[in-house]
This record gives sequence, C-alpha cells and structure tokens, in this order.
Amino acid sequence: MSRRIWLNPCDYFFFGQHQLLTEKSPEGNIAYMLLDLEGHIDPGVFREALARTLARHPTMMGTLRVSFPLGRPYWKIPADVDAEARRAATTAHQFEDFRSVPDWQNRIAKLYPSGECFRWNHRAGPQVRFEQYALPDGRTRLFFRWPHFLMDADGAQWFLAQLGRQRPEDMALGTPGFSDLPRPVAPDEQRIDVLKGLSFFSRIRMVRRGLSAQQNHGTLRIQQLVKTPAEPYAEHRVLYRHWNSEQTRQLQELAKRTTPAGPALYARYLGSCVIRALHMIFQENGVESEAYLVTMPVRVGMSQYDAGLFERRPVPGNYLVTPVLCGRRDLVDDRRALGEDLLRQFQEYLRNKVDLTQWAMMWAASTIHAWIYRMIFKLPLDIVEFGSGFSYYGEISEPIRSLCGARVLNAWGGGPTTTPPALNPVYSKFEDRLNLSLTYDHQVISDELAGRYLELIDQQMFEPAESA
Repeated sequence: MSRRIWLNPCDYFFFGQHQLLTEKSPEGNIAYMLLDLEGHIDPGVFREALARTLARHPTMMGTLRVSFPLGRPYWKIPADVDAEARRAATTAHQFEDFRSVPDWQNRIAKLYPSGECFRWNHRAGPQVRFEQYALPDGRTRLFFRWPHFLMDADGAQWFLAQLGRQRPEDMALGTPGFSDLPRPVAPDEQRIDVLKGLSFFSRIRMVRRGLSAQQNHGTLRIQQLVKTPAEPYAEHRVLYRHWNSEQTRQLQELAKRTTPAGPALYARYLGSCVIRALHMIFQENGVESEAYLVTMPVRVGMSQYDAGLFERRPVPGNYLVTPVLCGRRDLVDDRRALGEDLLRQFQEYLRNKVDLTQWAMMWAASTIHAWIYRMIFKLPLDIVEFGSGFSYYGEISEPIRSLCGARVLNAWGGGPTTTPPALNPVYSKFEDRLNLSLTYDHQVISDELAGRYLELIDQQMFEPAESA
C-alpha cells in the first residue's frame, strides 16, 4: 500500500484543534472508548490479535509527518508492516491485574483520560492505545484511546470490530485472519471524495457560499457558563450514565410523543434535553443568555440520502460536519415549541446542503500550510460561543460483540472539547441500551457543577410529556 496516507479535510481540522488543545492539556484532543467484557482475556492473546489487526490497518501505527514544501500532514506507513505490528502491539498495550485488589473500583475510577500518561509523540507510532484491566468475577475492562484526527467514532468501531474478528483458535493455529472482511471496510489508503463530481470552481462557489452564510443569530445575546481560564491548562474528567433496555425503550417512546417527526429524531430529542438542562444550569449559576448553542456532529452526506458515499469506508479518517443547534430562551420552557424550532433548523441545514458546504470549507482550508493552519486557530475570529458540546452516535452495521473469546457487555465513548465550553456530553448506543459520558475540564468546571449538569440532563430526558 502507499507509504503516505494523507489526512482528509476533516482530519486536518481536528489536527489543528488538537495542536491548540495540546498547549493547554497534556493529551490534546484524545478520544476514548471503554469496553466491559464478560471473561478474562490472556494479555498475550490480546497482543496477538492486536498485532494482526494493526498489520491489516497500518495507518494505526503510522507516524505523523508534514510534507515539504506544501506543509500537508500525512501518516507515514512503516516499510516492514508485519514486524512493526509486532512491536506496536506491545507498545500500545498495557495490562493490570486487579483481580485480587480490594479497592479495584477506586483504582478504575481514576483511570479516565487525563494526565501525563496520555501525552504521546505522534511522530512515533502507534497511534492507538489499549489499557486492559482484569477485574474480579472473571470480568475485563478495556480502555481504547486514539487522537481524534486519526478517525471518528465509526472508524474506531470498525477497528474494534476487526480486532474482534480475530479468533483465539485461528491465532493458535497460525491461520491468517480477515478471510471474510466485512464489506464496509475499505483499505486504509482508499479515500472518500465527499465532493466527487464537483469541479474546482463549483467547490470554490460552495466555499464562498459557506463563508457568507455563517450562522448569524442576529441580536440574540449569547453567553457562556465559563470563560477561558487564566492558566493555560486543562484537566479532563469524566462522569458516566447508563440506561438499561427498559429505560431506553421508555426514552424512545417519550421522544416519539414529544419530538416532531423528521430526520435524526432521537438525536434531536436528546439535544433538546441537553439545551433545557443547559438553560437550568445557567439560571442556577446566575448567567443570563438569550440562547444556548450546542454542537451536533453528524456524518457528512446526510443531505444526499442516495449518495452511497459510505457503503464502504476505510477505518482511518473523520467524516463529520457540525450543525449548530440554537435553543432560544423564550422557547426552552415549551418542549414542543423547542422541538419544532430545532427540526426547522436541522431541515434547513439539510435542504441547503450545508454539510457539503462545510466540507468544502474544510477542503479549502486543508490546502494551507500546517504552520499557518495552526495560527488560524489563535486568531481573534468571531467564533460561535457554544454553551456545551453534544453528540450522539449509534453502532456500525457489524458491531463488536466478542473479543478474544470474551463477550462484550457494553461499549461507550467520548472525548474532550475546548474551554469554553469545557462540557461535552456524548451519547452512544450499544445493542438496545443507551450510554452517556460527560467529559469536562476540571480547571473551570467543578465536580459538583458537572454532576449537577448531568443530573439535570437525566431529569429532562425522562420528564413526562404532559409536564413538558
């Protein structure tokens, strides 16, 4: 395969954000997933499965480079992929046996993504890390971490699915893996051209249209809960909630009864719950804002339902765009009115193909030298003032269900966001259950404030429709 895997336009955007965050936090923009498994996994068996998967997807152990003289970032693939995969599997894997540790729950609670141990040099692979913890009662907990500019949540799930396809019996016999690759997984070097078929001048027109149509919320006075701290440092912590099958079904029924029908219904319902909780936390802390803005990342191409862009995708790469949901304070107390307004915003986003326009803008920005691109993030631009992050992602078509003979009981993930807003709730589905992680910057958000925000979100999610 090619020795160079270029970052796509969205990867480049996250790379610029990552560089900005590394000046304030050791880990930068590092995404994570956590897997709980039923069964003990032998560390040697896991490393063997990981080595085989890394050899199939060598970008995961690539080293970050910047081309000369154009200054475009890319992943440099090792010359001897198989040998490097063996080394990388050992480097990327850490094992701790907590089966006889009395306070193992306290030890695990402190293992969320923050601290010097998560700082790594991207110019030296691998770009994925796994921390495996053997727990009492034959259980295993696995932390999976990667730089966001390497891949999105879909890509991470495809990598885990590939890892899960390595069966211990095949590894013991030395049988080659991946004999029946799932159709959606393309080779690492295969790029998805989101703007395929559009001429250079058509793309430039889309860029100009995007620049002139940046979301303007008029005279609405928008505030933030926290400001940029004086000390340029971030310490990220995580709070977590899980809802079982019955609770998730109840939530889905509430969403159908209170949310106008249309695309991304559940995501819009959860977004409205986050906005309503954000309104309450602002009020409780004496911050007056006439509107609350949250992100809602979606996969690019939603405006072209028949495009088939992602019928087969590679593991590496981000393919995300970000509609902005605006919850006006004069509507936030009326769940139906708020839901209708959010639907209007989202339909307008899709009708105007803003997802493709945003991608075109990232495409244009990706032609800039990496050094200049980094400087753009430091300019005093008129940046939208978000009150909170927010995202929701489901499972891929062939999700991970077992790993090295152990059954996967649950999987969820999240990641940090900039400060401000310093709050990033991320919902994810696993089978018929729902998870929520809240990653927050402890330098500006106290544990009490983060806990209260999560409590309010939970309340809004299950508030009866008749009292909304």
